[in-house]
Amino acid sequence: MPIRLVFDYPGRQITSTIGRWFARLIGSVLALTGLLATIVVVPTGLVTIGDVLATLNHEQVFEPGFPVREVEAGFAASLVVAIAGLKYGRRLVRGRRSSVLFLRRFGFDGSMQVVTYAVANSVGARWRLVTLDDEEIAPVGVSTMSRLFFGAGERLTWLARTIGSGILVGFQWTTGAMWGVVAIQAAVIGINGSWRRALIDGTVDRYARIFSSIMERHIPVKYFDVSLPGAFAVLATAAGFLFIGLIVVFAALIALLPLIGVVVFASSSDEALRKAEKAKTATITQASHIDDAVRDISHRGRETFAPRLVVLRVKSSIWQPTVTALANVASATLLDISELTENMAWELGELQRLGALDRCIFIAENDRIARWADGGPGATPLQSQVAAVIGDCAVLTYATNRKGMRRFARALYGMLLDIPADGATGHAMRNVVPRPSA
Repeated sequence: MPIRLVFDYPGRQITSTIGRWFARLIGSVLALTGLLATIVVVPTGLVTIGDVLATLNHEQVFEPGFPVREVEAGFAASLVVAIAGLKYGRRLVRGRRSSVLFLRRFGFDGSMQVVTYAVANSVGARWRLVTLDDEEIAPVGVSTMSRLFFGAGERLTWLARTIGSGILVGFQWTTGAMWGVVAIQAAVIGINGSWRRALIDGTVDRYARIFSSIMERHIPVKYFDVSLPGAFAVLATAAGFLFIGLIVVFAALIALLPLIGVVVFASSSDEALRKAEKAKTATITQASHIDDAVRDISHRGRETFAPRLVVLRVKSSIWQPTVTALANVASATLLDISELTENMAWELGELQRLGALDRCIFIAENDRIARWADGGPGATPLQSQVAAVIGDCAVLTYATNRKGMRRFARALYGMLLDIPADGATGHAMRNVVPRPSA
């Protein structure tokens, strides 16, 4: 039976893309509104806590004219807006995601190239692909825009923490070094047994003038020299600047206290990004670990940040039960039949046994499948067997040039859209009108 090849898939790609960007826009606005609401939550929350504690202790903390009830109402309203905005905003930005199992012949670079392109440019926004590792295909993590945006926020937070910690540690070491210089000077005077002379010759007075100059906010430049008092002058000057830095940091912390919600959000988002990048590869070495690994992959796919193409390293002896477990939870299976093998025939039979053929999208390199797609006498028994199983399902062909990859990514996106989230197959995929090859 001839295989029906298609080169394009007219569908809902444009409307779906527009709807997805619109949902992202609304979600971003809601999330931003929620973050802004956290700025109101902190100061109004402090007032609310103070009022509650004062009421329990039968004390009056605020002046009679202070609008305590209005502030508490603002706290309640901003808290609701913050929780709802962040929760539903992130949900809209994330969208509904489902997993897709990608099966192919190991070592075949064509499908790896076009599917990776499709994941990075279109499909990865709505579906998370999982494939077994042949040490050639590369995993695809979180989108570059997400990494840059949230990574920048975390880097700014890290820079602020580093500066604050550096100023505090520098002040501690500088003041300690100052007292060390004073101790050395005292030891020198004690060894020489000349405390009276130290008071007369101006040694002690020099330290006093250096300290007085610093307290009067003047830099004791004239005392900078290679001597113990000179070292004390340099250290005292550094300690003065570091003390000013501590005051600035403390004032900034007080002023930025309402932004603690934004800081926490940025830190948690960056941590989620790092976890998602680590999760783009996984390893299964024992059959008892299959269910946990598959469950973890499915769970991570529903998080805000998730890898777009997970590469699963599986021990050879357990690859079959792994494929079965993944096919059971995947909303669709992407199967490349460009080069047929006995393992691929088993995978096809397993999908048929699981009743998952209606959730399977067949793809193939155009030049390779054209040789046996017509079901002529030159077809091998394996090719004829596969053609019989496929039946009248459409096979999406691809080319590895840039134009072909763009067409394939668009068509694959449309085919996946026609597979409902519950796994039932729409009939549109079987009724595609083939188009001439581009």
